[in-house]
Amino acid sequence: MFARARGTLRRALRALSACLWLRPGGAPALGTPFSYAAPGQPNELVLLAWGGRPMELLVDDQAVPLALSPSPGRWQHVCVTWAAAGGTWRSFQDGVPRGRGGGLAAGHPLRPRGVLVLGQEQDALGGRFDATQAFVGEISDFHLWGRVLDAAEVAAVAGCSTRPAGDLLAWTEGGLELHGGVTTLPFDPCP
Repeated sequence: MFARARGTLRRALRALSACLWLRPGGAPALGTPFSYAAPGQPNELVLLAWGGRPMELLVDDQAVPLALSPSPGRWQHVCVTWAAAGGTWRSFQDGVPRGRGGGLAAGHPLRPRGVLVLGQEQDALGGRFDATQAFVGEISDFHLWGRVLDAAEVAAVAGCSTRPAGDLLAWTEGGLELHGGVTTLPFDPCP
């Protein structure tokens, strides 16, 4: 079960922010909320937790552990940012900074013309899924920006004081292709 975003990155990216609301099920591992595979690199951009490891952010198949720990059965806001300049990254949970660092795929631009999938980690462009890496739960309001959001912007989105749409990918009903029995339900994280 997965959802595939319609469209793709049209140009190489040197910075990004990915934010989403998620409610994990009770599975032993969180799985993969999202993965972006590019031609020649299935792990171009991935957020996952599996195999007893902490949640990780992967860029160009390089990984950093994150201090994110979404609780099962509860909606939470998760956001990660990354910039090629210095490979700097940050992670946030419910608008609160949960880690930062550098050296993650420094200087590497994210490749265009890939495939963005919600709920599965790709071992090949658009496929070869491993059921043990599947996200079990619910995802909503996934947005992707081609720049690094600052801490105040992330806090405002998580706190529902602003609702900016991602400039690269904005959560819309028609923006996803649903596969394997994925269903859509009405949900507003900011009622």
